[in-house]
Amino acid sequence: MALSMCFPQFPQAKSLEKTQAKKSLTVNPLSFGHLPSWASLNVKQASSQTHKNHGGGGNVENVHLISLSKQGKFQEAQAFLHSMESSNIPVMPQTYVTLFEACGDMGSLSFGKIFHERMKRVEKEPEIFLGNHLLSMYSKLGSIVDAFQVFNEMPSKNSVTWSIMVSAFSQNGFVSEALSLLSDMNVIGISSNQSVYVSLLRACSNSPRGPEPGKQLHSQIIKLGFIPDLLIETALCNMYIKCRELDSAKLIFDNMPEKNAVTWTAVMSGYTQAGKEEAALALYQKILMVGNEPDGFVFSVILKACAGLNNLKFGKLVHAHILKLGMEKEVSVGTPLVDMYFKCGMVEYGRQVFKRISQPNEVSWSVIIAGYAQVGDVEESLGLFNLLRRSDGADL
Repeated sequence: MALSMCFPQFPQAKSLEKTQAKKSLTVNPLSFGHLPSWASLNVKQASSQTHKNHGGGGNVENVHLISLSKQGKFQEAQAFLHSMESSNIPVMPQTYVTLFEACGDMGSLSFGKIFHERMKRVEKEPEIFLGNHLLSMYSKLGSIVDAFQVFNEMPSKNSVTWSIMVSAFSQNGFVSEALSLLSDMNVIGISSNQSVYVSLLRACSNSPRGPEPGKQLHSQIIKLGFIPDLLIETALCNMYIKCRELDSAKLIFDNMPEKNAVTWTAVMSGYTQAGKEEAALALYQKILMVGNEPDGFVFSVILKACAGLNNLKFGKLVHAHILKLGMEKEVSVGTPLVDMYFKCGMVEYGRQVFKRISQPNEVSWSVIIAGYAQVGDVEESLGLFNLLRRSDGADL
């Protein structure tokens, strides 16, 4: 296999333990205040025959352990797990799955490692799906060193295992390692799914090597026959746009048999960021011609293009469409509309639109304050700033 089994010394990911307190899962905790006597963990030498007679088999204890993990009570779960071990009560595979998922979701790397070590000690040959869940947990927590160690130690792997590891590399910025592992998959004949390529294309968008890794991946995608595919082609468009390869993005876009709002917005945004606002306006007109309904993201991008061109006429046409759809009060649409009017010198229009935004946020206030400053009305700008500070203490 081309990929070395000695993983390079990547910097250890910082523990995400601190975020655990900020996250919570909405659960309906089960009450275990009245466990039956046969399930009591206070008895060190629990009778397996008694469990069998009552149909328990550790089911109640496993359910309780699952409940603790879903509530984020990992310390209690650890203590309860120790009691189960002392009483020779087995932990079911699905319970481990829930523990790993909860640690990943709540950002607890330390407890994830504790539960992992316990499983390694008890489960001499864990099933593949347990290893896959471990990979997912370490990937979510950004601990790629641990994830790759698990991957290497797994005696058996399936296509899901490989796909999770490739995605883990790509999602954490290790593009070269992800592409190398994907190449190994192709060599030994393991097929990968759509989501792996979408994840890799996103990673290639930020590659320090520019568009080259993305172009290599694009060639593989064509050879494997994954095109046409809406998600992959949209990811390709995004990748080329972020790598400033607008012609390549436009070529893919023009040949797509199907497009969604994300695709249209990505290409329009790419043109706007590259200073090609006229091309963005032309795409907006094409959206209307083919009968697609613009959403808040499309309006936000096209209003930014209008502001960049000082194209008040086109901006008013977009505003009329927004009014028709009843979206003027939405902060994501109203804010760029205010910005467009101020940049086109239409102060009163901008002020009236701002007043109609149902819940203006910090960005909305920043836009109107900056707008007044840009047109030379410093007194009004400072007045609004002081008003905002007095009203809610916002720190702009």
